[in-house]
Amino acid sequence: MTSFYSEEELAQLGLKSYGSNVLISRFASIYSPQTIEIGSNVRIDDFCILSGKIKIGNWCRTSAYCALYGSMGIVMEGCCGISPRSTILSATDDYSGDWLIGPHYPKELTNVTGGAVA
Repeated sequence: MTSFYSEEELAQLGLKSYGSNVLISRFASIYSPQTIEIGSNVRIDDFCILSGKIKIGNWCRTSAYCALYGSMGIVMEGCCGISPRSTILSATDDYSGDWLIGPHYPKELTNVTGGAVA
């Protein structure tokens, strides 16, 4: 057994789509896999978090401890990488003090803004 999912295990993750030669660490956390698309020759290292609408193109690497929060969409074009411990957010709370902060509050009490990150 390796530290990456096998082809059979990848099929069980429930990803929207994925290509060939995909290496995803068993120590990565994937939320809402049905909204995540992964191209070919992609590697996602240990302790990464993927959540939301994410599209990763061919020949991309996400280094250890990265977090991709794509509630409003994240697109990584082909042939790119993300450095260790990087975080990409497609949405953010309003910290002005006029709204409550956090996903546990009803939407009408928060002011989340953002957009697709490409």
